[in-house]
Amino acid sequence: MPDKVTIAASERQAREDKKLLHAGLVLERSESQPNSQGVWLHQVKVKIPADMHGETMVVLTGGSAEGPVVAFHRGDGVPQTLAGAINRYHNGTLKWKEDQYAK
Repeated sequence: MPDKVTIAASERQAREDKKLLHAGLVLERSESQPNSQGVWLHQVKVKIPADMHGETMVVLTGGSAEGPVVAFHRGDGVPQTLAGAINRYHNGTLKWKEDQYAK
């Protein structure tokens, strides 16, 4: 029978897997329609710290009626940060700005 530590780790992994699955479903929907801010998602990049102890950053690029846009989301851990960025895209709470590098 597994010990409490093993069970807790397994439950934590199941929660992270669920977050990533939800983020993946949101990404699939974003292929066919813009979010509530009118942004079509084009690309999602995950920047992982070299030492794995710093912040993870997600860079989202997209297009809007005004042209190319970019948004950033930071957090601790890849699954949480990626899921958080995708949820913010879906909920329309990202702060988008003109993507200077897309031109």
